[in-house]
Amino acid sequence: MGRRSSDADRTEAVRALAQRLGHRFEDPRLLELALVHRSAFAEEQLPESNERLEFLGDSVLGLVVTDALYRRRGEQAEGRLARARAELVDERSLAEIARRIEVGPALRLGRGERDSGGRNKSSILADATEAIIGAVYLDGGFEAAQRLVLALLEPVFDQRLGTGDPKSKLQELAAARGLGDPEYTTETSGPDHCKQFKTTVAVGAGPIGSGTGSSKRQSEQAAATMALAALETPD
Repeated sequence: MGRRSSDADRTEAVRALAQRLGHRFEDPRLLELALVHRSAFAEEQLPESNERLEFLGDSVLGLVVTDALYRRRGEQAEGRLARARAELVDERSLAEIARRIEVGPALRLGRGERDSGGRNKSSILADATEAIIGAVYLDGGFEAAQRLVLALLEPVFDQRLGTGDPKSKLQELAAARGLGDPEYTTETSGPDHCKQFKTTVAVGAGPIGSGTGSSKRQSEQAAATMALAALETPD
């Protein structure tokens, strides 16, 4: 009875996880596979573990994050972008994501890992996150995987990268020069399914930067980048 109850709990956890991911799987078996740790593969003599999906998901994750950094932080040098990418895709970040979307209860683990707290081990959670990304890529293509990765990373993007964020840097520079807080004004245009945002930022005497983007956040970052360039350029 205990094993059947445990299996039922995990099945429900997988269903709930699928809903949190926001991706409707055409082949739900891919998500199931993404959650199979090698300990369960060995113990239950399953056809496959999630390791190949993890390998695939790691590459997809790297491409999506590289693209996002290039677009959001195009003013930064290659070395800084590389360090930022490493920060975003490291084990700590991926494990944080897995805990936030509750991957642990949905994992299929061998008895030893279950008994030793495997559902909360950062290494297992990080690997499963990459495998899930790989599963979404196979099921829905690159755009589906890109949407998932950006949605998962958005809450920690600037938090993990700290003051590399143009808005944060502008705030610090304005404060250091006694110019007060930057003030952002955003206008929108276009239909609901394809909105464009234009933001102007004023620091001190008046507007010194503007930027556009497909989201308010992107346009604010672009405006802050231009404002930084203006403030940092000698008269």
